[in-house]
Parts: sequence; structure tokens; C-alpha cells
Amino acid sequence: SDEFVRAQIAGVDRCAGLTDRARVLDIGCGAGSHTLEIARRGCRVLGLDPDSAVLARARALSQDKGLWVHFQSCDLRRIPYDGEFNVAVNLHTPLGNLPREVDDLRCLQSVQKALKPEGKLLLDLPNRDWLVRNLDPGALSQKVFDLETGLLSQGERSVRVYSLTELGRLLGLAGFALKGAWGAYDGAPFTVSSPRMIVLAQKLPAEKAPRRLDDLHGIRDSLARQK
Repeated sequence: SDEFVRAQIAGVDRCAGLTDRARVLDIGCGAGSHTLEIARRGCRVLGLDPDSAVLARARALSQDKGLWVHFQSCDLRRIPYDGEFNVAVNLHTPLGNLPREVDDLRCLQSVQKALKPEGKLLLDLPNRDWLVRNLDPGALSQKVFDLETGLLSQGERSVRVYSLTELGRLLGLAGFALKGAWGAYDGAPFTVSSPRMIVLAQKLPAEKAPRRLDDLHGIRDSLARQK
């Protein structure tokens, strides 16, 4: 609902700070409901999504609104911007919907490149710890959830879910520092009992960012060394 979206974006503002005329990147924006609400707060917003059809609906919704908002179709692993945005948000779970874990890393690396120095990234994702604790016992035997890969099957598609620890390591490999986590947009503390995790990260200076890792084997080796 519109009220729910307004509450979400109020939470984004509380966590990440949507200052007037800030340049904001909405990753996996879908039909643009969140993108438009961010623009209503005086931000200059670009919504990215690989689905051209859904972006057509977003553009139709944005017409005649008098807002600084644009929509662009692109591969989220290859965002064509460099150092241009103050804040990036991921509110529709594109992270985890990409084919492989290495694609999630490439998406985060691409977002990191698009942000200005000390730019912020806000992620809204399912909490793997809560999911595992609340799964029906038959879900594992029926391959609904794969503990090894973190893939949760949803009909014909699967989504990769992360714990906060796993996500923090992935963010570190992409050149971000984890700055905070909440269990809800109202600022409730994050715990293993939180169904979702609202995570704030900040772009690291170039001299502190790790070298780029381009294959899944390299990611897993690095994660293992950090355990």
C-alpha cells in the first residue's frame, strides 16, 4: 500500500539520510513505487531494473509528477556509472535473485563503483537465521531450502538468502564497511528472530577496498579465511 511504502522510505531516510537533492540509485526498482517516494523527498533518483516491461509501468507512473526521477534498464552486475551517487538502496531483493553467488558480489562491486566516496548502501533482505529457525521440518528433505547453497525455492524460481555474518563478509569483499543493521524500518534492533534485516553499509576508500574477486572459488576461499 502507499502508506506502507511511505513508512519504508521514512525508515530508509532514518537509516541512510536522504538529504535534499541527494543522488539516489534504486537497484532493482521494479514498478517504481519506492523510487517515486524517494523522489518526493527532494532527491534526484535513478531506478535500475533489468526488466524493460516493468520499467514501462514505472515510467507511466512517473509522468506529470514533477519529480526528478528517471528509469533505466541494465544488467545490475554492470551498472554504467562511476562515483555519481550519494546513496543506493536495494528494497526489492534483487540481491539473491541473480544466478550465482559471484553475481551477487559483482552487483555489489558495481554499486560500490557507482557511489561517491563514503556513499551509503541500504539493503532490505530476508534473514537466513530466522528462516532456518522457522522452516517446516519437511522443507529440507523436500529441497525447498538448501543449507549448503542458501537457496530457497519459490515455485519455479529460487532466491539466495544470507545471514548477517555472510552478508557482511560479501560486502567487505565488494569494498564496503558494514555500519549498522536493524530488524525493521522503525529502528527495532536486529536479532536472529528478525524475519528481515535492514543493513547499512558505506563505501570504503580505494586504499582500503580489497582487490576484485571474479570467481566463486575466490569468494569462498576468502570467506573461509575470515571465519
